[in-house]
Amino acid sequence: MEYVLLGALLVGVLLFLAGWLAVVIKGFQRHAVTGVFALIPVLNVVTLPSLWHRVSGWVMVGFVGFLLAIGAWLGGAPTQLQQQAQRFGLGISAPPAAVAVAANTPAPSVKPATATASSALTTTALSLPPAQPQTAAPVNNTTVPVQSTPSTAAPVAQTPETTSSAIQAQALPSKALYHMVFEALPLDKVGDNTGSYLRIVQKDGKRREGKLQNVTNTEITVEEREEGGVRSQTFKLNELREVFILRNQQNQE
Repeated sequence: MEYVLLGALLVGVLLFLAGWLAVVIKGFQRHAVTGVFALIPVLNVVTLPSLWHRVSGWVMVGFVGFLLAIGAWLGGAPTQLQQQAQRFGLGISAPPAAVAVAANTPAPSVKPATATASSALTTTALSLPPAQPQTAAPVNNTTVPVQSTPSTAAPVAQTPETTSSAIQAQALPSKALYHMVFEALPLDKVGDNTGSYLRIVQKDGKRREGKLQNVTNTEITVEEREEGGVRSQTFKLNELREVFILRNQQNQE
């Protein structure tokens, strides 16, 4: 079964070459220019109308051989061709699929030969002078009993600083001291709040928010934040219905 694809590939290539050579020979028999065009794989299609009555059968044979060779190639013929070449000692590169499989195969791990290296070490006896006897200090083997009761942390002395900080911590309010709210702002006071955050309500009901950049007698410029960044938008004062400014409002207990 392993030689079926190789045989199909070989037969397909031979049929394709036979059809191509037949067209080339018939082209030279008709005219030299026609033969030259028939040699070129793409331009030889131009010569088919004038040679079709002579080479129609060979063209069909070459087309069948081309389809057979393509089918064998896609069916795995390159892998079998590479295996047969390695068997006979021919240097043919492996197909991309085989290269990818070989690249993904982990390399075998090599363990260092520690035992062999250690056995190769030789020991050399050194003659050393006799050491003078030294009197060892007596070791006290008295054991100290250890209590298994958990240790208790020593109480921290309350200094005046810690007492005052504890009093201050207890005196903090239970809620925020202020919150942000929008307050109505007259149109003639808009110029006094450059750099503030405004909410603009136009006469058509649209609401816009942004940072006030510039104010003139007829229009204002607001910096709006969008997903893509920051954009400056200009509004005419006669098109505005209401303007609100964002301010801090102190919470009342």
